[in-house]
Amino acid sequence: MKKKTALIEAGTYFHYFTMTDPRFAHYFDKTIYVRDLGNASLDEFETLIIADRTPIRYLRENRDKLIYFANNGGRLCILGENNVHLWMEGITYQPTPTNFWWWLDPDGDIGYKEENTNHPFFANISLADCKWHYHGVYNPDEKATKIIERKEEEGGGMILYEEPFGNGCIIVTSLDPFYHTGSNFMPNAAKFLQGILAWLQSK
Repeated sequence: MKKKTALIEAGTYFHYFTMTDPRFAHYFDKTIYVRDLGNASLDEFETLIIADRTPIRYLRENRDKLIYFANNGGRLCILGENNVHLWMEGITYQPTPTNFWWWLDPDGDIGYKEENTNHPFFANISLADCKWHYHGVYNPDEKATKIIERKEEEGGGMILYEEPFGNGCIIVTSLDPFYHTGSNFMPNAAKFLQGILAWLQSK
């Protein structure tokens, strides 16, 4: 049986463009408008993805529902710029300056550590495809699996990690691929989105 995935989106132009793009649309069995989340059933889904830059008001209103989903065996993937540290307990976030021009310098050093080449995420994507910029880092505890990590000399922290959560897990990143894909700039954002969606589907 196919493992079902739902996307929570906020009706913005960049959410709509990206979630209806043929490159990505087939990954979503259902899209849920965030204002309808309170009345939506999540029972049939194994994976729930929160598109980046979803208004925090509605995520806060539904925090118990989202936590319940992960606690009871679901996989909750929270993309960047969603202020997850303000509505989910146990998330430690560190804001960092954002260099909006890294993506124009393919040879520039964005400060990532070399990837864990044994992690299944990198079966679908290279570390170079994950570089455009990032919005802060997270500092999870030792039970988290590091996927994209910032160098210690840059201050350390996670750009993408996976962590057990009750009977399920959470996947957290400070990258915002829906916004940049839907806004038609920073081409690596689409590569990253393709990579993370393929990885989630393969899990």
